[in-house]
Formats: sequence, C-alpha cells, structure tokens
Amino acid sequence: GYGFNKSHSAAYALITYQTAWLKANHPDALMSAVLSSDMDNTDKVVGFYEDTLKQKIKVVPVCVNHSMCAFVVEKPMVIRYGLGAIKGVGEGFAQSVVEERKAGGPYKDIIDFCLRLEHAKVNRKMLESLIKAGACDCMGQERGVLFASIDRILAQRDKLLKDQGNFQGDLLGGIMPAQTQWQAVGEPWQKAIQLSYERDVLGLYLSSHPMLVFRKEVTSLGAKALWDLKDRAKNILVGAVFLSSRVIYTKSGKRLIILMVEDERKKEEFLLTEQEYERAQGSLRSGEVLLFEVTVSIRHDGAKRILCDRIWTISDKRSLTQSKLVISVLGEQFVKMASALNDLFLVAKDGRCQVSLLIKDGDLTINVPCKKRIFLDEEWLRQLDALSGVEYQVKYRSDPN
Repeated sequence: GYGFNKSHSAAYALITYQTAWLKANHPDALMSAVLSSDMDNTDKVVGFYEDTLKQKIKVVPVCVNHSMCAFVVEKPMVIRYGLGAIKGVGEGFAQSVVEERKAGGPYKDIIDFCLRLEHAKVNRKMLESLIKAGACDCMGQERGVLFASIDRILAQRDKLLKDQGNFQGDLLGGIMPAQTQWQAVGEPWQKAIQLSYERDVLGLYLSSHPMLVFRKEVTSLGAKALWDLKDRAKNILVGAVFLSSRVIYTKSGKRLIILMVEDERKKEEFLLTEQEYERAQGSLRSGEVLLFEVTVSIRHDGAKRILCDRIWTISDKRSLTQSKLVISVLGEQFVKMASALNDLFLVAKDGRCQVSLLIKDGDLTINVPCKKRIFLDEEWLRQLDALSGVEYQVKYRSDPN
C-alpha cells in the first residue's frame, strides 16, 4: 500500500533515537551543534544557551585566540562561544580570524590582529563588536580603553601598512613592535556598563551578570532573589534585571503588561497594571537593575502568578531608606586622594545619607565623621569608585527615622 507516512514516521523515529542517544551520552557535543545551527538568530542562541546551562554544561567567553567560528566543545562539558555568533562580525570575517590564527599563531596584540586581518577588511564596526563581546580581552587591555582607542589603533595600522609598502622599517629591515606605537586613551568601563555592551552584541550576559554587581546592595535594601520567592507571598521586595515587556488583554478588555525579568539564576514573568506601568515606564530600560514589590499566588490551574505592585530604581529606594556611606582609604593614599575626595563632596547633592571616613594606617583606624548628609546617585558613586585606593560600603537600616 501507500507508505509515504510510514516512511516519514520511521525516519523521524530514527532521528529522535539518535538525538536522544547524543543527549544522554554526549550532551556537550549536541548542544554545541545546536548553538551553532542558528548563530545568526540571537534570540534562538539565547534560548539554546539557557538550555545548555540547565544541563550543567559551562559556556566560556568568546576569544579571538581560542574561539572557532562556531561553538565547539573545548573539553568535556565545556563549550567555547563562537565568533560567528557576535552581532556585527559575521561568519565570513570570523572564519578569517580562525584561519589566520591557524596559519600565523595567536594574535599578540590589537595591532598585530588588525595588520594580519587587513585582507579581511577589518573595520571599526567589527572591532567595536569584538571588544564589546570581550573577544579581545586576551590582548591585555581593558575593554573601555580599547574601545576609546579604536581610531588610534586603525590609524597606527594604516601607518604601519604604508611604511611596509615604502620599505620604511627599522635598521633590521622590519617594523618596530606595534603595540608600543599607539597611545591608549579612555578609561576602563564600569562593570555594569561592560555587561550592558556585552548583552548588546551577544544577546546575553556571558562573563558575569549585573545582579552580581548589585546583589550586596540590593540585599541590604531588603530585596530577595527570584529563586527565594515562595508560592504564596505578599508585598515582597525582589531585585532583578528588567529585560523586556509585552502587552496582553483580558477577556473583559483590560490591558495588562507582562514584564520579563531575570537575576543570575532565574527568569520570571511579572504581571503589571497599566497604571503602574505608566508611572514607572521611564525606569524600564532593558538591562536596568530594578526593585519590584510583588505578590505571589497560585492560579486554579496550579501555575504561579506574580503580580508587581510597585517598581523602584535603586536610587529611589536609597533615598527612602536610612543609609550610611562608609569610605575607607589607606593613610598614604589619603594624602593623594584628599583633594579629589573634597571636590567630590562639594558637588554631592544634599540628602539623607550619613557619611563616615575611615583612614587606616597599619593597625590604627581613624574615624572621621562628616556633618554633611548627601544623596547617593549612581553617577556620584561611580566617580567615588573610580578613585584609586578608595573603597566604600553603603549600609542601610529599615527604620527611616
């Protein structure tokens, strides 16, 4: 009789068996192939990446000196991220990076990389994407410094190529070491900014997670982690990274907003009323660490329902919570940093945060209280964090009085 459907069933059964066998015996090889199958579709890569982590398979960061074009198994249960999965790079250029590395060995520095890949037309956009992804971390420069120096790097490459064409080398007939001939500019990126750029070009946080940057302070403010949410809870404060939102309509026509959020271990969806969405819309930027007051319940079908009643930025919550800023600096550093610290406090806004300065000299610690109470905002704390040799901690009390 007619066996078309039976032939299909037999073929699918064989594929299902083979896939199940691979998943049971070689899950790392299976997932590296799955991740590589849709490298140009970031949303799919993100989904496959999450499935990979659930299987206890580690994915290590992308690197111009170690990554292949596709995802590959580097050692048992460890997959190396593929260069071809970076937005703005493309499989063709990624393949050129790998082929040149095989032919000439690892790239020594960023100038060496640009010179050797001149034939592949390496340009500013490609360098920006590689640096944001962390693929150039192996070259010994901070991402923020490399990114700010791209124009100088490309200018130096062009100069060296011109010198090579004109036979203008050193006395030995070659070109002087390239790395010493361009002046780095810019400053290292703050961790949160670095991770934000990483997500821009990879679609996910690979080297770390923003919640790890803010976890200590978020916990101090009384916020729980997503994985600590119980099935039934009311008015619980949760810290998480906002990812995206979408709109749904109930049968009665009521408009609800669904927020997708995540922390370093879990993703959840929160239901948000239209009124609260309108109030907090300015704070809902993808990649922003926020605080959510939620109520958790169980629906009649057994599914968890998380209703978000209120959204705060960390700065908002700081301003409503009694806090104390403790700044620590070593004695020899204080002499150098005193002027910079003073300038920083002169521009600080008035607020409710107490300030205490600890000057440490061996076993001796001098506590210098500050009469001025300040308002803590992200930019001011970033400037404080940038001061060499200065450490700080923000302590909170739930009692606002």
